[in-house]
Amino acid sequence: MLEGKREATLDEALRILSACGASPREALVLQLLGEGDKAAAWMDTGLGAFLETFLQELPGALERILGNQLQEVRPRWAKGAAHRVASLLAEHIDELERRDTLYAR
Repeated sequence: MLEGKREATLDEALRILSACGASPREALVLQLLGEGDKAAAWMDTGLGAFLETFLQELPGALERILGNQLQEVRPRWAKGAAHRVASLLAEHIDELERRDTLYAR
């Protein structure tokens, strides 16, 4: 595998990333989503850690909050929902910055 004669298994890739001191789940999630460039850039950053935790928590949060409405979710809503989540995060960051500025005075 390391000699390039065969591809690494998922378990081997996880162990290699861990041995390098990287957070393997962050990198693998992005790689699986076809975002290899972001996987390298976001690995071991706050954004990468956020994404890992977000994706771990999302299924449970959807079940808890949507309950019986879970079956009503439509695939076509995914892109808009992703943009809404990003907008909510931007608003949250802006609010934290405003509070920091206010309390710094």
